[in-house]
Amino acid sequence: MDYFKNLQFIRAANLPDRKSYHPRRIFDNYYTIHYCHAGDFSLKIDNGTEETSTVPCAFLAFPGAEFAYGNPQNTYHHLYVCFRGELAEQWRAGGLLCCLSKNALIPILNPVDFFNKFARLIALLHGAERSRNHARAVLLLAELLLQMAEQQQKQFKRRNPFTQKMNDLIKDIHHHPELEWDFRHEAKQMKISYSYFRKVFEELYQEPPHNYLLQCRLQKAEYLLIDNELQIQEIAVLCGFQDKFYFSRLFKKNYGISPMKYRKEHLLEL
Repeated sequence: MDYFKNLQFIRAANLPDRKSYHPRRIFDNYYTIHYCHAGDFSLKIDNGTEETSTVPCAFLAFPGAEFAYGNPQNTYHHLYVCFRGELAEQWRAGGLLCCLSKNALIPILNPVDFFNKFARLIALLHGAERSRNHARAVLLLAELLLQMAEQQQKQFKRRNPFTQKMNDLIKDIHHHPELEWDFRHEAKQMKISYSYFRKVFEELYQEPPHNYLLQCRLQKAEYLLIDNELQIQEIAVLCGFQDKFYFSRLFKKNYGISPMKYRKEHLLEL
């Protein structure tokens, strides 16, 4: 049984001695993971700055942009896989593919593991039983994307000078989510624009600041609903919500049940 019919592979290749450069490549309606396992490799997206890497690196090509990549003078070991479908769009809507597309070359710190998974994926797609192995190929593709996302996240945290200040802010939000947080003011305190503040915040925590704050408030509400007998109105205020009806609607939207029902169900479990 194929559990992932909503993702299609278009083509894939493992090219150990490639010497090529694509100056204006557009990927219409599909995505491609490109991985340079050995050799020098350069990449430029649209009118951005060209990057060159001498270490194993990967990037995700996506629709809507123009790519220039490769090495016209020296050989490099190039692996790629092209894919599309409903599942790919779900990954993009969930932030995974969008997150990767914001970055250019992602250095791969564990190239042996990444290469083995990539080579295994390509072998499955080229094998005689590729139809039967489709689900395993999709799982390997997801693993490669996750590995790239994790690597990109580590790279961003290392290089961004505001990471520590953002982490300090996050600690304060977790301790006091009920406060009236003004993220524009926080951006001014860091001496950066609000748009850049928001960009860094989303890169680090995968959520816009306001959404992150709401999740922290709801997490505090969970704790208060279970561990004491406060009224719903009191809990709403203690978590930063002045309107108990708005709080109840938001809680139900996130947890699928009302605050009162959530309390009753978890008290029965205890």
